[in-house]
Amino acid sequence: PTETIEDPPGLVGDEYEVDAFAVQEPGEELTVEVSVPDETAFEDTEVQIMNSDQGYEDAAIPNADGEATFSSDDMDLEPGTYSLLLAEEITKAIHPIVISGYEVEVTNPTSASEDEDITVEATVTQTESDEPPTVVNAVIWNDDGQERIEMSSNEDDDDTYTADISLDQFDPGEYEVYVTAHGDEEFRGEKEVLGLGEGSSLDIEEAEDDTDDSTDDT
Repeated sequence: PTETIEDPPGLVGDEYEVDAFAVQEPGEELTVEVSVPDETAFEDTEVQIMNSDQGYEDAAIPNADGEATFSSDDMDLEPGTYSLLLAEEITKAIHPIVISGYEVEVTNPTSASEDEDITVEATVTQTESDEPPTVVNAVIWNDDGQERIEMSSNEDDDDTYTADISLDQFDPGEYEVYVTAHGDEEFRGEKEVLGLGEGSSLDIEEAEDDTDDSTDDT
């Protein structure tokens, strides 16, 4: 869901709206599409990459079509959570980007009643990270908010994590499910994301009313 970040450290600005994460494999070229109110002002705009310590990594200037491209050499970054900053004289927008250290595959039911429990399962495979994740979370969310549930590793398979989730804490409606795998370093006060996988949409249905309204006329 959309999140407002207020007074982020190292940036000049009061608040920024974030409504998505990007996921990128290390060493892959990245093209960022930029739009600004005055399309002739791209020469005054650049896209910066900042690490979780708010340290500068690289920058690219958008071309006339509003595309800023980082080469594969530019993107040869350690796995972790970074920020793409759209900057003129000050930062105008923030877009978090995860340089992935894990491949995350998610399995979950696509529909269930609000009075049921479901199981979310994830396979977290080390790709670029040397260590297993410190924590793996299942996240169920929609525009009204999110719930994060810490997942447990499977004793018989270290790459498999599960979470048994009671749906009575959610209102009926359509939700999205994803799983985040975290490392040791922090990004804005939380363990930084090193892997992110999307599950299937989850439709939480209203529980059936089992009340018997029939009357006995005998």
